[in-house]
Amino acid sequence: MKINITARHFKIHPTIHDAIVDAVNNLNHFYDGIVSVEVILSFERIRNSLKCVELVLYLHGHFLTITEKSEDYLKSLDFAIKKMVRQLVKFKEKQNNHHRGEPNVIEIKE
Repeated sequence: MKINITARHFKIHPTIHDAIVDAVNNLNHFYDGIVSVEVILSFERIRNSLKCVELVLYLHGHFLTITEKSEDYLKSLDFAIKKMVRQLVKFKEKQNNHHRGEPNVIEIKE
């Protein structure tokens, strides 16, 4: 899995970078088909700023995206990862239900 981390208008601190890599690598436990992940960090205002974390997961033929805002990057990352896990589980269930549907059986009563 390829991880691309972008920090808009600032340099990322190594502890935040390590937390992002660890959190994104844990997403493989929920779905194996993740091709690449983009993590975009930004902020809205200079003073009293909201820290934004945007996650974009590229799957085979699909992509999932999440945006979270809070007063800290680690909180935003935690909320975004929790939401992404829910989306991945829902996506996996939809995929499994679609491909493993019940066979069409027609009963004829005489």
